Amino acid sequence: MNQLSTLPGGIAIRVAVSRALLWIERAVPAFLPAALTVAAFFVLSLFGMWAALPGWLHLLLLIAFAAGLLFAVGRAILGLRYPTAAEGIRRLERTNNAQHRPVTTLVDPPAALIDSARRAWSLHLERTLIRARRLRLRGPRQLFVRGDPLALRWALAILLVAGFAAFGNETAARVADAFQPNFSSPSAVPGTLTAWVAPPGYTALPSIPLEANPGGVDGRVVPVPDGSALLVRVHGGSGESAAEMAAGAQLSFVQLDAAN
Repeated sequence: MNQLSTLPGGIAIRVAVSRALLWIERAVPAFLPAALTVAAFFVLSLFGMWAALPGWLHLLLLIAFAAGLLFAVGRAILGLRYPTAAEGIRRLERTNNAQHRPVTTLVDPPAALIDSARRAWSLHLERTLIRARRLRLRGPRQLFVRGDPLALRWALAILLVAGFAAFGNETAARVADAFQPNFSSPSAVPGTLTAWVAPPGYTALPSIPLEANPGGVDGRVVPVPDGSALLVRVHGGSGESAAEMAAGAQLSFVQLDAAN
């Protein structure tokens, strides 16, 4: 390839463009894993998946996404190089199914020719130049197959379109939530207290609801029949619950399930 500069202008331009197209054919599959990683992150964010995860798993997945993205980008950058002129020529000839490699022949003639062969070689070059001028540029092929053999791009594209259509106005907030793991206990929601007095059966009275006073005991007296039962239920919250009676005694609650 020591006579590349001697190519006619039109063929030289095609070789240059062929090199650029070959670089695109290499770059897209190389960077596609990184693009799929970003797309998957946006899908999880748009559909609010992060909020359903405990804080430790949220943080672990966030680190995994960051590490995967850095690895994919670094691998693509380190493994990608711009094609040489010889590679551009081979692509131009291959995509045209050119026989006898006409452009290669033009740039790589024999090192030495005897006088009797010069005339034959000159005629051969003229015919080769005609074939080389007929070569046409072909667009990039199979850009995504090598980088995404499982065709995950289609599923992610559909989910992204659906996510942006449904939550487009909340995109920034939902993506911001992805970087804010919640390490509080899922059950640590504000607790609610429900209390009521169940009169004895002989009174035929309905249950008497009691209102909780967040500020503490306010000294109100609620008259109830003798033999009534006090029922208290705490829903949500965290830790253990206990009731302090007027006489100073403390009664513990019985846990019915994870939330009560």
